[in-house]
Amino acid sequence: MNTMESIKYKGNWNEADFEQMGWHDCKIYSILSDDSNFRLILDIDYIFEWITDSESEYYKFLISPSTLVFHNVWDVKIDLETDGEIEISDLHRENPQRARNEAYIDKKMEWDWLIETQSGTISFKSTGFDQYSRETPVLSESQNLGLVSRMEMLKLYKIPGFNLTEPESKRVRPARPDELPRQ
Repeated sequence: MNTMESIKYKGNWNEADFEQMGWHDCKIYSILSDDSNFRLILDIDYIFEWITDSESEYYKFLISPSTLVFHNVWDVKIDLETDGEIEISDLHRENPQRARNEAYIDKKMEWDWLIETQSGTISFKSTGFDQYSRETPVLSESQNLGLVSRMEMLKLYKIPGFNLTEPESKRVRPARPDELPRQ
């Protein structure tokens, strides 16, 4: 999908929605391996829409903090070299095949997944994913919310003695109803 096209806002997505979705420029805040449940979990800022700003030549972005959970994950390879920031360039799904443990799970197919980032790649095999929006999207002038805005949106507790500051360009505001994609 071309990420500059408008997509419908939904709170929850899964592999059936893959062709409608795009992860270009979505920031990854954390990668969690839930090995006891065979899941790979990414904490991301999902960009629902790139919005042309009629007053300038720049885009604004409709973004929500989201959790992307891949299921029945195995053969994970992570090759990243970063100064701390990880942004998704593209997410690929290919080579559909019978799930190696189909007799024990509710999914019969699995794919080879490749997450290309500006810092390297993450590859694995998985039967699919669920993606959960944790808040209603907000309008941002930046392609990610930034840690302070995310913590405020998600009502995370303040860490004593841990001052978080971000440039003014990372500030966000709630999206007006007319700015939200139609459901």
